[in-house]
Amino acid sequence: MGIRLDSIFVLPCLIIPFLFLKPYRPLPALATCIGALPGLVILTATNYAKFGVLSPFSYGRSMDASELKRYLPFAVLGILTIIISWVLTRRPVISCMRRYKRAAVIAIILLVGVLAMIPHVRSTVGNSLNGAYQLIVDFRVRDLDIKEGGLSRSEGGGMVYINGLKKSLLQSCPYLVVLLLPFLRIIRNDKETVQLTILFLVPVAFIGFYAYRNGWHGGLCMNLRYFIPILPFTSMLSAYAWRELSANINLNWGRLCLITVFVFTILFLTTQTKIDAQEFPFLTLPLLLALLLTILLLVRENFAKLNRYIFPRATVAIFFAAIVWSSLVAFLYDYPRARYLRSYSFSVANDTAKVVSQNSIFFCRQL
Repeated sequence: MGIRLDSIFVLPCLIIPFLFLKPYRPLPALATCIGALPGLVILTATNYAKFGVLSPFSYGRSMDASELKRYLPFAVLGILTIIISWVLTRRPVISCMRRYKRAAVIAIILLVGVLAMIPHVRSTVGNSLNGAYQLIVDFRVRDLDIKEGGLSRSEGGGMVYINGLKKSLLQSCPYLVVLLLPFLRIIRNDKETVQLTILFLVPVAFIGFYAYRNGWHGGLCMNLRYFIPILPFTSMLSAYAWRELSANINLNWGRLCLITVFVFTILFLTTQTKIDAQEFPFLTLPLLLALLLTILLLVRENFAKLNRYIFPRATVAIFFAAIVWSSLVAFLYDYPRARYLRSYSFSVANDTAKVVSQNSIFFCRQL
């Protein structure tokens, strides 16, 4: 939290599961809160020493109020959602809804209809859905009139930083569509439903907040730095999907890896001359991989008897190719540009230090 305030989202994601168990367990939830106190106390002390602000929710005196205002509306909305969901999932309420199923459905439809008639609610939901699409699928739909520091746009609408294209979550990690598999397991209430649901909470919280902020994407970077805290959870869910998909399937992984690396490396090296030529391999191709993997997953899940040989193997092969593609993009495309930016800033700082006298302030324009 001393680096980014949104880390606080992890805490309710650890508490919520205890409250939704049947019967619910308030004492472990309280113990989790108490366990977080020592860290919050230390952070409060360091903030007071650095900024004179007696609060763990601060980057400094001048930013304190404005930073908290960004999070409060979403926090209030989240608390209300949790309370309503908790009440609706209690046994007496569920029994009543089952008894009067038709009336409950009509009441829900009427409630949604009334909310949809409120302009502010309609606008908030629309902006959030648009923000979610940008962050998860493609930034090219982002309004071209939005001006940001260091940003330019390609002919196709791609966001360009450091002479490179910024990528959404699926454009960076197209294999993450396999999270559809554990999600379907949750819907079907399989034996590992509780564990899988817990793993989904942190990604949902972070994506929900930044989508609510209408696609708050993190500025000058090649992908989504604000989503770093979700990666351990998406990795565990992806590992679960890999275990489920690759069981009893034997492929020549070494050969498949070499072929994938060779094909994608040639593609990368032949398209890095002009930004507009990079849109297909770095923005469109990963989405096509994700779409193909989604189709194969749905076919495998819903038509298991259609073909027990081709579809399972094709799904695993495309899953594997998507992981290799993501790794290559990170090391051959993202890393060199990020390193160049830091190297440039470092050299400018060193050169500037030679000519700027002590006790002076040097102002420069952002890249």
